[in-house]
Amino acid sequence: MGGKCDYNNSVEKFEQDSQSGPAPDRRINTMANCAIVGINWGDEGKGRMVDYLTDHYDVVVRYQGGGNAGHTVVNEKGKFALHLLPSGIFRDGVVNILGNGVALDCENLLKEMETLRAAGVIITPENLKVSDRASLLLPWHRELDALEEARLADKKYGSTKQGIAPFYGDKYQKKTVQAGELLHPEHLKEHLADLLEWKNLMLQKIYGAKGYTMDELMAWVNTYCGAIKPYITDTGRFLRNAQKEGKSILFEAQLGALRDLDYGIYPYTTSSNAVAAYAPVGSGLPTAKLDEVVGVVKAYSSCVGEGPFVCEWFGEGAQQLRDAGAEYGAKTGRPRRVGPIDLVATRYGVETQGATNIALTKLDVLSYMDKIPVCAHYELNGEQTDDFPFPVLLQDAKPVVEYLPGWQCDISGARNWDDLPEAARSYVEYVEKAIGWLPHRLRLRRRGAREPHHPLTHQSKEGTKAPSLLFYCNFASFYIKYEQRPLRKKRRTLCARIFTSPRFRPAMRPNTCCTSFPPTCASRRGADCGWRLPAPSTSWACRSRRSRSTSSPRTSPTSTTRSPKSASTRCATT
Repeated sequence: MGGKCDYNNSVEKFEQDSQSGPAPDRRINTMANCAIVGINWGDEGKGRMVDYLTDHYDVVVRYQGGGNAGHTVVNEKGKFALHLLPSGIFRDGVVNILGNGVALDCENLLKEMETLRAAGVIITPENLKVSDRASLLLPWHRELDALEEARLADKKYGSTKQGIAPFYGDKYQKKTVQAGELLHPEHLKEHLADLLEWKNLMLQKIYGAKGYTMDELMAWVNTYCGAIKPYITDTGRFLRNAQKEGKSILFEAQLGALRDLDYGIYPYTTSSNAVAAYAPVGSGLPTAKLDEVVGVVKAYSSCVGEGPFVCEWFGEGAQQLRDAGAEYGAKTGRPRRVGPIDLVATRYGVETQGATNIALTKLDVLSYMDKIPVCAHYELNGEQTDDFPFPVLLQDAKPVVEYLPGWQCDISGARNWDDLPEAARSYVEYVEKAIGWLPHRLRLRRRGAREPHHPLTHQSKEGTKAPSLLFYCNFASFYIKYEQRPLRKKRRTLCARIFTSPRFRPAMRPNTCCTSFPPTCASRRGADCGWRLPAPSTSWACRSRRSRSTSSPRTSPTSTTRSPKSASTRCATT
């Protein structure tokens, strides 16, 4: 493995080297509303992705989870493990929001803010806002979490004991205090008294614990929650106004798809929804539409906590991989369970998250191996399967491992596709094909038409060869694939998603796309071509050049049709 790279400097250098002429405004390449989510068990490297991409966004929202997991960010100010604060807190001009779906632990939040301030990070009510509808995680939540784990003994869930499960249990029983109540002291005290009576019954009668007094509870509230009061506001109204003004919003998730309460390896999950679909609800902007979902995948597998982990390694091989990737929990410091990349689980995670973009992290950690193992399939009940099983069946699943050639050289300095050795490129291509992405590596670029038929590079108008991939190294390099479409505040190209969506691409032809419903292609003026697509439409529209001058309503798909091959199509913009 190679040495550590300076994150921010390497990104700036890449941008300067990869563009000719003066650097354009980076915001023209932003994705209007984007969620960054984990595809696997968490710990994929979402923090560094958010820290990098926040430079392209106006607002960053943390929409679920609490202080039970950490996002590690390394920048010019140092190395930080963020548990509650959004990762955009390091960027000037970015507004960071803790949404209503977050478990608001004021004690840990205040400590985290003090740590960052000591490192020179500016935190004010202008760049950090807390939703008045976020519920407070109170001291008894942490105590109940620890007591229940102790009761479960060898059947424990592997909780971080940060009170997350008791908190969300109380929230859905309507037994929590909302942050906005801190601004109304008389109501707050009355509400806390009611909750205190109920919680002491549980602590004392079920677990035999001491319980709390009202004085102890109010002292905790005044010490920790009082310091957070200046940051509490109606973030829903702020986000609605930001949406009206055309500002770009980044939604940050915690953990990964396999730890989602509904779609993960239940019951060994977190107690909130880590899927991208929950972002609008948990952020406080339920009307938000996600234009992009960046799914983060590690080049191998790691997992903290209990539960089935089909591809898990043990012994010396596991320890070597753990040390190479520094796989220790950001919150607890616990050694992470490790193994080769699990393509069955990863493919399921991509589908669950609805990922439109994939980032592959820590590729250079594998550089020490002479051959790279991958968990390509599962064996269940004597049969090989590529489908992710129902959670109770995972304990009986066995990994089917395949091997690819290793590259055995330092790739931590790679900044574009051609810098990688052939074996590393083959590994990336193998993974993206296995998880549902065909190998179209589209270049990172400024304005201009997309070129889906040039998989690796593209000759730009200036005559320079633009790189097809973006790499960066912060202990371990990552690979990110962008959907390439010019996105603007109020004007964006239509029918772009079909070139990158894994469910459409195998059956799609160039410049063909679908109307609203039924899923057919509109390829000539006044009539649909009638060619049916493989899945329901996403409302993109594609019209011929002739139709731009004449506006005619489209007729039903049963009207006269012609083959898309003869259609001269053009993407309409609005």
